[in-house]
Amino acid sequence: MHLTRLPASIIIAGGGYIAVEFASIFNGLGVDTTLVHRGPNILRGFDDDVRAHVAEEMGKRGVKVLLGAQHQSISRAEDGHLVSRFTDGHQRDSEVVMFAIGREPYVQGLGLQNVGVELAPNGAIKVDEYSRTNVPSIWAVGDVTDRINLTPVAIREGAAFAETEFYARPTADYPGGRPPLKSRAGTEIYIKIDFSRRLYMRLQDIGEDADVKKLRAPTVTSALVKRLRVDIIEGSLAPGQRLKLNELGGRYGVGLVALREALCRLVANGLVLATDQKGFSVLGVSREDFLDLIETRVSIDSLALRASIEKGGVDWEAGIQGARHGLAKAGRGNELAERWETAHLSFHEALVAAAGSRRLLEIRRALADETARYRRLSLAFPGPRDIQGEHDAIAEAALARDAERACQLLAAHLRLPAEILLAAGFPHTDQEKQQ
Repeated sequence: MHLTRLPASIIIAGGGYIAVEFASIFNGLGVDTTLVHRGPNILRGFDDDVRAHVAEEMGKRGVKVLLGAQHQSISRAEDGHLVSRFTDGHQRDSEVVMFAIGREPYVQGLGLQNVGVELAPNGAIKVDEYSRTNVPSIWAVGDVTDRINLTPVAIREGAAFAETEFYARPTADYPGGRPPLKSRAGTEIYIKIDFSRRLYMRLQDIGEDADVKKLRAPTVTSALVKRLRVDIIEGSLAPGQRLKLNELGGRYGVGLVALREALCRLVANGLVLATDQKGFSVLGVSREDFLDLIETRVSIDSLALRASIEKGGVDWEAGIQGARHGLAKAGRGNELAERWETAHLSFHEALVAAAGSRRLLEIRRALADETARYRRLSLAFPGPRDIQGEHDAIAEAALARDAERACQLLAAHLRLPAEILLAAGFPHTDQEKQQ
């Protein structure tokens, strides 16, 4: 969409996702906005309670929502305004009228009939949940399949295809054929309007109160950082592995811009190395690095734990108990599972949550991510270790406000993976490992 100036008023015809997004965008920009839809409610196909709530909230924010009506005619008044007349008898003036009422699949000229690809009555390409047509060698994603005609959905379909066909990991587009609501709520739409300057606005930034922002889905980059972090820590992306952007883009179904931003964040977190002319790679592992890392983390974690024991109140104590319970529920013997890893991270964060220093906790979290890779390596060497018992002892000492004992137990707990790896002959450097 290209406009030479911001209109004072707009009428948007349609009740689907795109129509609702643009109505919210223009309303957020201060435009007198009317949304007209022929159906009984907007967002057909979504949960009925969600549809009703969205329509109500849009009305509260100033969008005029007309349901059960559609355009009968549009004429131009003498003053230049457009006059829209609707089937329910209403009439409204506006500077701009926008139609967001969908489109038919455009498959003409592809020769699909020549190879026997089956089409739906409206011309859409018929596919199964894996985007396969009835011809085994032909797949289709995006609007030509007339499933959910949204850009992020098409991207997800393409990523699912890559997982299925190239990585031998059969992946359906979405369970049940529809993406989860939260993934769609986080979609970002950008609109450019030329009036004295270019203005880019994100739908998710318009007119949100604090409660709404708490519920908002994470951005693509933030979600990607989380996935990359897990894969690095779990070893799916091996230490020292070169990270080729095109391969990663296909693997995670994201663009190069989001991928570069995510990798740069992981460089700052100490999990990825950026090298001039060579790009990105997973940070290597070595004995010297691990020993230095462990002692640094012992110092930082102990400092944060002492501060939390001194400052923490009832909420801090409750947080430790809750995280301790969650860790126990994750189960002994499941230390390599993602669920346990998440619970383990939450437990250690609960211990230091009352430290009162954002920077200290950020440094501690980065060190925890780096040490997690080494800790997982140590789990390959079985021994008489009671990890849950170690956590329980640290928690009991912290809750008893015994800072000295709590820090001693924590230090021993953090150093134990290093002792296990050293006993197993962990190499001094990457060069030694290759010899």
